[in-house]
Amino acid sequence: MAWGGLPQSHIAAIGDASTPVLLSLVKARALPDRVEFTWFAPANDVLRATVYRRTVRDNWKPVGEIRSDATGWLMYSCGLCGQPQLTLR
Repeated sequence: MAWGGLPQSHIAAIGDASTPVLLSLVKARALPDRVEFTWFAPANDVLRATVYRRTVRDNWKPVGEIRSDATGWLMYSCGLCGQPQLTLR
């Protein structure tokens, strides 16, 4: 765009636009009899969390509480023997 016969340019400075998270799912491992989930709390400020589960037919239900190992890692193992499709959060 020209203004007064001179080319114009504009710069917009944008800072860090990332979204902070309390927990990040790092690993999900499927075994014949269970699934193991590992989360990481980057700020190491999540000491415990509740794991919820639902099936195709049911609403979210708490299935357990997990605790940090004091370095930010939280783990949960879910047995799936004979169960319909599950979703965890």
